[in-house]
Amino acid sequence: MALFLDAQNRVITIEELFRGTLTQTSVYPREVVKRALHHNAGSVILGHNYPSGVAEPSHADETLTQALRQALAEISRAKNP
Repeated sequence: MALFLDAQNRVITIEELFRGTLTQTSVYPREVVKRALHHNAGSVILGHNYPSGVAEPSHADETLTQALRQALAEISRAKNP
């Protein structure tokens, strides 16, 4: 899920961006960036469920979080040089 926020951190919209299986989902940072730009979002909050019931982030979760953070930071720098 993605919550797209404006510059005052008000919710613009909430979208389900990706849907996966019981054990995995493919998430594409470029698609998250594309949606953020579409909504002219100032911030993005991302979340996902843990179907296994274990809410401890996996190594894959941490790696994906870093990739998303970097991709979104790039557009932030491009919008505010």
